[in-house]
Amino acid sequence: MTDCAARAMIRENYDAASVLITLTTENGGITLGGTAGTIGLYISDADTAALPRLDKPGRWDLEIVWSDGDVTRLLMGSVSISPEVTHD
Repeated sequence: MTDCAARAMIRENYDAASVLITLTTENGGITLGGTAGTIGLYISDADTAALPRLDKPGRWDLEIVWSDGDVTRLLMGSVSISPEVTHD
């Protein structure tokens, strides 16, 4: 994954106009491991706390943008966002 970029988004559903959070290699939300092929996703505590509770699962996907401009959707799925139960 040398010379690649990546992007991921979470939305309430596939057709939702608004994005709940965007992770990219540019904003530090995604790290690519080069020739090792690893992918790391990171959402800060503050960004996680700011996510709205979803009453039904949201949707997310992860795309790799290759150096030639081609885009591959690598992962996709549902995501649950619920409030923290255990806290100070």
